[in-house]
Amino acid sequence: MTLVPAAGLVWLGWRLLEQDRQLEAQREMERREYAADRIVGILQQQLSSVRQGLTDPAALSDLATEDSVALVLHPDDVTVYPDSGLLYRPVVPQKPEASNGPFLAAERLEFQKRDYERAIEALRKLARSEDTSVRAGAWLRLARNYRKAADTQRALAAYEELAHLDEIRIEGVPAALRARFARCSLLAELGRSEDLQNEAAVLSRDLFSARWQITGPVFRLYAGEVGRWVDCPSGADARVSLSGVVEWLWGRWTDARTDGAELPESMIRIGGNRAFTILARQTGDQATALVAGPNLVCHRWFSAITPILEDQD
Repeated sequence: MTLVPAAGLVWLGWRLLEQDRQLEAQREMERREYAADRIVGILQQQLSSVRQGLTDPAALSDLATEDSVALVLHPDDVTVYPDSGLLYRPVVPQKPEASNGPFLAAERLEFQKRDYERAIEALRKLARSEDTSVRAGAWLRLARNYRKAADTQRALAAYEELAHLDEIRIEGVPAALRARFARCSLLAELGRSEDLQNEAAVLSRDLFSARWQITGPVFRLYAGEVGRWVDCPSGADARVSLSGVVEWLWGRWTDARTDGAELPESMIRIGGNRAFTILARQTGDQATALVAGPNLVCHRWFSAITPILEDQD
């Protein structure tokens, strides 16, 4: 007679405890849903503000971090904010190319007769030309002839002169980049390790600070070669990943235009080991976009929800 009421009392107590647990779990779920709704609302406000800013992408440049840029995509060009935000670009503007025409006589002396002294004499005159592209071609060929003539000091000096002609391209590569890399290669051949380290360090710094507007294949070629001599600068991975995502976005934009479609307003793209959020807006044959890496997302967008997380424990 005592056991039956005691068992019933235990059962009722267990039921009350279970109801309390269920009620607490329900309250916890409601708190989480309330916090989630507030978080979603704040993030939607953040993204809405950015989308409105896409009408003036230059105004978004203050959002830029080492892994974020604003873009204007044109049919045959891309404008980047800030201008140095990418290590390489999907397309680059056309610049003057070093011409081959004035050098035919000197190249006959070099390749057919192997008369490097006379070739050098002819090229020295061309190196004083008022035409910058002619001077660039002359200094490049002078350096090559000096190397063939075993005059390495003058070859290094010729490459140094060529490095000052930054506005000229040689076979699509900025003359300064090509000249600086050639100096490194020659120093490596000569076994001048200390000079090579110094020269390669400066070249690596300029290459990874977006000094030159170059395409992806050119960047990867020279970055790989320079990486044999010096380590990449710290933080380079984020900018390499960002440049790769922009290269992918350009391909997506080009395909969309070909198919008569439009870019999605929101996209996620993995670059390296990072996730990039892409917000885009298309108007006719032009599109604007913000490519936001983890640093921008965490420091600008997620920072706004930190008080809610702390308040809701």
